[in-house]
Amino acid sequence: MSESVQGELVPSLHRDQVTRSALLYTLMTVPLLFGLVIGIVNLYIPLLIACAVFGTASAFLAYNHLRDLTAAPVMTEGEITKKWTKGNVLFFFLHGYYIAVQGNIYSVRYGEFLGLLERDLVRVYHFPHSLTVGRLERYDEAEKHYVPADDYGASRL
Repeated sequence: MSESVQGELVPSLHRDQVTRSALLYTLMTVPLLFGLVIGIVNLYIPLLIACAVFGTASAFLAYNHLRDLTAAPVMTEGEITKKWTKGNVLFFFLHGYYIAVQGNIYSVRYGEFLGLLERDLVRVYHFPHSLTVGRLERYDEAEKHYVPADDYGASRL
């Protein structure tokens, strides 16, 4: 179930993370585009290939985050089908925490990751293009309603 969230259905999602990411990826794309132009003009193949590969990835991320600056938040509700952690590519010592819900992969904070189990029913409030998570709630069987996911599962005892 994926639907657009309007008005009072959802607490307002802050666009700070989306704005920071859009700025970061846009600033990363500009020098890569200059490098691509220099590589084309001078026929310097290694620079051309490196800037084309990393520039395309950076431009794609920048484009999605820039689109989210004006997009309405979306709520996806479903079961966590997979939960995992892994080291990020550039910073192998920093771990990323991920969940899969309704065929989408979301990066979540460590506190939220600890409070979730596979097969938990969750609501993910996110931006539609970059899938940046604004709020994450899990269904608490004991209380029979959705609670924030970062309470470390305290009511499961």
